[in-house]
Amino acid sequence: MFNHAFFPLTGGHQGLDCDDCHETGFAGTPTDCVECHLDDYNSTNDPNHAAAGFPTDCVLCHTTAMWEGAEFDHLQYFPIYSGEHRQGEVWTSCSDCHPNSNNFAVFDCLECHPSSEMNEEHEEVPGYVYQSPACLDCHPTGEE
Repeated sequence: MFNHAFFPLTGGHQGLDCDDCHETGFAGTPTDCVECHLDDYNSTNDPNHAAAGFPTDCVLCHTTAMWEGAEFDHLQYFPIYSGEHRQGEVWTSCSDCHPNSNNFAVFDCLECHPSSEMNEEHEEVPGYVYQSPACLDCHPTGEE
């Protein structure tokens, strides 16, 4: 048996025939995920990886054992990811907060936090504005 320790054949790579990756030989076979999974990257739409400019380093979110249900480090990019804002508590997909899959800098707090509640709750707050960027400015960690 060949020692494949330099690229462990785990998860979805287990049980593949050698020819699946080495159809043109062994030398020069890519080890970057995107070399074989570029079509997956380009066709993903929640979130749209290509349009959003996600990096093509698949292992930042995916593992060979779990391609679906990737673990995105939301805290690295946006701090609201705890308590009631934790995934699965209130939202289940990126599009729940990001209405434009081509620009993840755009986010919407107002869908879940209606003006009828927020205006009343903030009536004593000077300079209060009912806009998503203002929500983030005052509540950068999602806390009250």
